[in-house]
Amino acid sequence: MKTDACDNTCRSSKPALWLGILGLALLFVLLRWNNFNAPLTRDEGEYAYAAQLLMSGSVPYEQSFLQKPPMIAYSYALAGLLAPDVFWSPRILANVFAALATVLLGYAARREFGPGVAMPAMWLMTPMVLLPELNQFIANTEMFMILPLMATVAVYVRSRHSNGGAAHWLAAGTLASITICYKYTAFPLLAFIFAAWSFEEWRGGKGLRAIAGYCRGEFLPPRLCWRHFCCATAANGFGNAPLFSTATTPPRPSSGCPGCG
Repeated sequence: MKTDACDNTCRSSKPALWLGILGLALLFVLLRWNNFNAPLTRDEGEYAYAAQLLMSGSVPYEQSFLQKPPMIAYSYALAGLLAPDVFWSPRILANVFAALATVLLGYAARREFGPGVAMPAMWLMTPMVLLPELNQFIANTEMFMILPLMATVAVYVRSRHSNGGAAHWLAAGTLASITICYKYTAFPLLAFIFAAWSFEEWRGGKGLRAIAGYCRGEFLPPRLCWRHFCCATAANGFGNAPLFSTATTPPRPSSGCPGCG
């Protein structure tokens, strides 16, 4: 009798689940569909130009003032390779990242709080990620960064519920490092996650041996991310990067056009 009741519950919940997923997908598209081909914003133009330099073999930090770490240039370059004739292709890629991050949020909510919380969490995230005023449809660093950030959280949640070890720390360290390569300001949140994780490991009597896996994952992506710029001997260009130039902005080169700044 108990098994029959469980089967009936599962059957009745499946249509509701699929309706919820369909409604969520429609909401996600409706909030964004009319903004994809809008003109590029100032920041998007900056990232797109850096990606063009990158794809041509040049060095963005040497020949342009890129205000963010290099992962944004790599992301725009990837979008340009996937759809070279569509100037708004980075927005499609950014929204794919946001959609995957929403799924990861649902996974984390389900593992932590139960099945009934996953769908409401995803429904809330879909409009909230566009706030304020539902105008965050541009392909900025935050829209790309949210996927590796949520993936880091998802790995942490999975480790908590599956007695994870060094492999989870390696994966989380890699994802956290990719997140920071999008934007440095993610560091405090990531530091809090890993501090809480380390405390739980210590409290569970596992020691901190798994942190070795984290360290291996943490330092590999930055080395790969910056490899192109280091090999291009762009030491002078690094002065234009935000890590080294936070107080002053270098003068813009003359364009040779009368009346142009």
